[in-house]
Amino acid sequence: MNILILNCGSSSIKFQIAEMPDYNVIIQGSVERIGYEDAEFKFFLVKQKIIQPVLSHEEGINLIINTLFKSNFGIETKDINAIGHRVVQGGDKQNISVLIDDKVIDYIESIKDLAPLHNPNHLAGIYACRKLLPNVPQVAVFDNGFHMSLPRSTYIYGIPYEYYEKYRIRRYGFHGIAFRSMAEEVDKILNETHKNYKIVNLMLGSGTTANALKYGKSVEVSTGFTPHEGLIQST
Repeated sequence: MNILILNCGSSSIKFQIAEMPDYNVIIQGSVERIGYEDAEFKFFLVKQKIIQPVLSHEEGINLIINTLFKSNFGIETKDINAIGHRVVQGGDKQNISVLIDDKVIDYIESIKDLAPLHNPNHLAGIYACRKLLPNVPQVAVFDNGFHMSLPRSTYIYGIPYEYYEKYRIRRYGFHGIAFRSMAEEVDKILNETHKNYKIVNLMLGSGTTANALKYGKSVEVSTGFTPHEGLIQST
């Protein structure tokens, strides 16, 4: 099974095609500086770079898919069994992963204001894939879904409660996809289920998050209403 994995950021698209279940990466790359005349289209495994105008995320998805299937990578449209999209903000109703249909798209549209730099671009990627690969199922993987287990005492801020009710201001937490992966790796290393222990996860990069995991569930996280809250970071 081959999965096209897409991460449509604020000004970039990162992509992979991975063969599952062993997660064998066939090809990966990125489109950087979307919206500029000197956008960079890179293939990491073959160290190839193309510089050309890419003015929107839809153009970027078109460029990726058309190049992949018209180049000598040995990949055809029929080889893609599913498409996975990282979605930064799933609000407080979506947990981890969901098959994308019209209702899911409408929901992501309804919470665009919670992640104005990211969710609109995630949607652009979803719409572009629907147009180019209409018969391939798409899945949204919500970056904050892992933190839906946060206790109420953790996610409610010490501000007027009406701000939560009217404006959905609460602690959401981010980098949940990475934290879930870390927990699974700890399981393998310790050779036991994560439900038997408590761990602290650290996501250290330009964006930084600390996360406490108790018996398999996220119970505390440093990022909050936005990914910029909490530990000192550069983005």
